[in-house]
Amino acid sequence: ITVEKNKVAADSNMLSNNINAQLLYDNLEYDQSYEMVNSLINDEKADDKTFFLKGRLELKFNLLDRSEKSFINAAALNNKDHMTMNALAYVYSINNKLLKAEAAYRMSIETNSDSIFAHKNLGVLLIKLDRPQDSLFYLDKAAVMSLKNGDYQEYKAIVRIIHSLKSTDNAVGLSLKNLENLESQFIKEI
Repeated sequence: ITVEKNKVAADSNMLSNNINAQLLYDNLEYDQSYEMVNSLINDEKADDKTFFLKGRLELKFNLLDRSEKSFINAAALNNKDHMTMNALAYVYSINNKLLKAEAAYRMSIETNSDSIFAHKNLGVLLIKLDRPQDSLFYLDKAAVMSLKNGDYQEYKAIVRIIHSLKSTDNAVGLSLKNLENLESQFIKEI
């Protein structure tokens, strides 16, 4: 029973420390937040959320290699967190590790199939990889989800990306026509 109480107390303390580090981040106290997360890691009092925050801070500080490692550590501790996989994919794409970015975005979508961000960014990434048909599939899904979620600005931004595909086949035109019809239905409902 004592061991269980100690574990509960340690978990509670870790949560409290993560919340404090996040509050510092939210209050734009990045240096203090970074100091705190590094201290937690050095004291072996860190979990996936600690490493995720560390990665976000390193991204903010433009420490891309360190950020990548922190997101990898966060994913190693919890590979079911779609936010971690999104962040890792984003850093991979910045570091021009496009195939790793693709894999991370796909893992994010696996854990959260409603992630507009992951669908949109995977679609954009697939354009860079010269795979417009695959790109269209994810961009179309992202557009539909953003429209259904009432995020009209995001929807219009995604439609602009789809327009930029200008594929020679009819898939882009068909997708845009279907999206226009869906958009009209949503506007009538409002």
